[in-house]
Amino acid sequence: MPSKWYLANGNQSYIAVERRHLFPEDQEFLDPSVFFAHVERWISDNISRQTLLNMYESLHGRIAPGPAKAVGNDLWPAVRRHLENAFRRGEVVLLRVRQVVRVVHAKAAPMPPVVKEAPKEEKKKTTWIKFRVVEDKTDRPIPGVELDIRLPSGEQTSRTTRSNGLIDIVDLDPGTCNVASVLSGARLTDTFKFVGMGESPIEKGGSRSQSFADLECKFIAEIEAHKVKTGEKLEDLAAKCGMTVAELATFNWGGSSDEEITTGLRDKVGCTKKSRDGLSYVLDSTDTPGIVYLPKPWKKNGLPTEQTHTIRVKQIRPYYLILENEEKLRIPEAKYEAKLSDGSKRSGRLGRSGIALIEDAPPGRIEVEFQEFDEIRSRSFAAIARKAFDDRCPQEILRALENSPQMVKLIIEAYDKYFNDYTGKGLVEDIYQEITDEAVLDVAESMLARAGVKTRTPIEFALWGGKENG
Repeated sequence: MPSKWYLANGNQSYIAVERRHLFPEDQEFLDPSVFFAHVERWISDNISRQTLLNMYESLHGRIAPGPAKAVGNDLWPAVRRHLENAFRRGEVVLLRVRQVVRVVHAKAAPMPPVVKEAPKEEKKKTTWIKFRVVEDKTDRPIPGVELDIRLPSGEQTSRTTRSNGLIDIVDLDPGTCNVASVLSGARLTDTFKFVGMGESPIEKGGSRSQSFADLECKFIAEIEAHKVKTGEKLEDLAAKCGMTVAELATFNWGGSSDEEITTGLRDKVGCTKKSRDGLSYVLDSTDTPGIVYLPKPWKKNGLPTEQTHTIRVKQIRPYYLILENEEKLRIPEAKYEAKLSDGSKRSGRLGRSGIALIEDAPPGRIEVEFQEFDEIRSRSFAAIARKAFDDRCPQEILRALENSPQMVKLIIEAYDKYFNDYTGKGLVEDIYQEITDEAVLDVAESMLARAGVKTRTPIEFALWGGKENG
């Protein structure tokens, strides 16, 4: 009888060999448990069943003539038990086909064909990457920021930061990622300015910050606070950052209608000069604050996997000081001092449009004190006088001239400096040109003469404070 038997289980082939026929170096045989695990299946297979019967008869003697299937089912438990004991005692051992087995017999039965194992696929290595968005000064996480991310595989995905400011992506190919923020529909109020990358604050001096959870959508951008110049147009500024005028206006002032743009130019940029048709404003170097914010899409390429990349940003918080009188008319170039919520102070003058910009003011109450009260009052009356010419209301002009001589002189100076766009000849000449009622004009001339202003009609004297002025 042969001293080796071929058995197969799926793609794996085995050889059972009597241990006494192995050379010493052929001792890397399998544990008997391998045989125990497969014997039930081999008994149910006709070919393997005959092989097991041949193995049994070689070890324990012939059972009966005929094929294996002729052996009664009641004998197979005994056959199985004898074979398992033979493996357990080490009389027979099991080897994989790939091993070279040399037996003592010179006339060994031909070896079955060697079935090579297919090489095991190495498990593909995957990795991860994290993005963290925080406010630079305070390190507070910012939720709800949507980022477009290009993965190492080339796949494009969009993710949004969670409440802890994090985006984490797993099961990635090793390599680098590109990250960007798209500015579609962005406004200054919900867009953060990119400050830098890193774990430590870049801009020093942390302060209390507002809650970012209230913002519906958030973007990251490179933002330039552009100081307007004479001759520039909104079309030029929009093209500079790859936007339309409507998109730039929406970003800065929340809307793009003609009325919204005009209001933004007047109330935020501080424009005072009108276009030729008088329907809109033109940009000028004298505009105060004269700032238009120009956003550009933010992106960062080549960020390696297996790292947490911290994106540090800050919110642009422009605070506009506007001084108006009871007629809602702007008062230009008033001197002010502002006390911010963190105790710091800012001082300066409003622009010609009656506006000042306080940048990066901490959230909270701002207390503003205006100085030089006489100057503010005279400019207020000058603004009223200028509007009176448009409204054809000479009584308002007389009301301005009722003040003390010193105040009337200040009113004339303020009008000629800030509001001299009616005829361009000054307040006195505008009075003569627009007041056609002789009685009213006589009163106006008397008031001007009382203040020491030269009039067209000679006035011998005016009474003021009980004294004669000739």
